[in-house]
Amino acid sequence: MAAVPELAEAASLHAAIRAAAPGSKGWLPAWSPGPGALPHALPSAGLRLADGFAGRRTVYGYRPAPVPEHTLAALLAAAAAPLPTDTPDRKGSPALQLAGVVQRVPTVATGAHVYDPVGHALVPTRPADAVRAMIGAAKSPMLADECRTATATLAPCGDLRTGIERFGDRWYRTRNIEAGALAQRIALAAAAAGLESHVHCDFDPDHAAAALGLGPGALKPLVVVTVGPGSPRHSDPQLPLRGLA
Repeated sequence: MAAVPELAEAASLHAAIRAAAPGSKGWLPAWSPGPGALPHALPSAGLRLADGFAGRRTVYGYRPAPVPEHTLAALLAAAAAPLPTDTPDRKGSPALQLAGVVQRVPTVATGAHVYDPVGHALVPTRPADAVRAMIGAAKSPMLADECRTATATLAPCGDLRTGIERFGDRWYRTRNIEAGALAQRIALAAAAAGLESHVHCDFDPDHAAAALGLGPGALKPLVVVTVGPGSPRHSDPQLPLRGLA
């Protein structure tokens, strides 16, 4: 295996993840809100993910305009519906948590939240300075610009380590697969709601976790999806840089 560089790198990655896994074969505690966090109940709203197929696309910027609360509520409810999985999870501890930084939604406090799909509510985790913190977690000017103008920067979050000893490498692989599926559902829900989206991996996971107010636990953002009203004046800000290379 060492004779093939790609396989050697993969083997090193697997070994590093195993080495970082907790020694216990049990579960880490599920994420729970901090003391005093009051959930913000969202209005009942629904949409069909299938209605987003025709309009699903990637954009490179947003128009910083208000978005109605019922639109955000419908998007979150549709995107975060349960995903089928063959990896058993502890009851009450879902495979993924959907967190995000929200701004310019009337009646919803600007800041970071975790979406509670059972209660259909947003649980606040960090105040308005989360917007600037998420911008700081971006590793590209494109994502930083989108975090400034997007209605929501949503992040499927999971724990890549806890189940390694119990399920092996399949644990973190399935978590990433599920995160990708949730990211695509967010994009489809955005399109069905008349919004645009962009899926990103160009961010610092630890800084993004801090921006989202997730605390020091094992829960980390696995992918980021920006969502908001499209802006026809925006194009990929990295294209001019490539032209100068």
